[in-house]
Amino acid sequence: MWRSEATTLINGESLQEALRSAQEKMLKELPEEQRAMMRDAVGDPPEIGVDMECISAEDARNLTNPEKLIDSARRHMPECTLQAEEVSQSSLRVTGNCTGSEGFNGDLHGELTMVSPREMRTRFTGQGVMQLDAEQAPEHLQHVATGEPVNIEHSEKSTWISADCGALQSSELNY
Repeated sequence: MWRSEATTLINGESLQEALRSAQEKMLKELPEEQRAMMRDAVGDPPEIGVDMECISAEDARNLTNPEKLIDSARRHMPECTLQAEEVSQSSLRVTGNCTGSEGFNGDLHGELTMVSPREMRTRFTGQGVMQLDAEQAPEHLQHVATGEPVNIEHSEKSTWISADCGALQSSELNY
């Protein structure tokens, strides 16, 4: 079981904070009866920016294989051309360009570091434009949906929690 905490800044503004505010606003606008029904049906809303993932032992071993990591990233981000170079035995430098019809269009640079067998950190920066539906963008990030140039900073820390994933099913990282 791995726990990942992510922070994404768009022009210095926290995407996670904007999404939390939008979520809170939506919940406050619902009558208490509907809020209670939602909590009963789906529980508390998930913590934005935090993800729990169960991966197999084989996938965990592949986290240290630069070629397999970059191949997986390319499959998950087909609109991006990515290159990676090994900086050290535990660190990769990644550069790329994304040109999709949704999401981010622009250049990105980053680094992935295996701090230890139980901790991995990534940090990426990018300059470009966002292709977003204005109706889906949180209120104080509406300017991002207009196609204005943006600077993006994304950092993530993933920590091994347990060898037992409990009820959470193993995900396929598709290495």
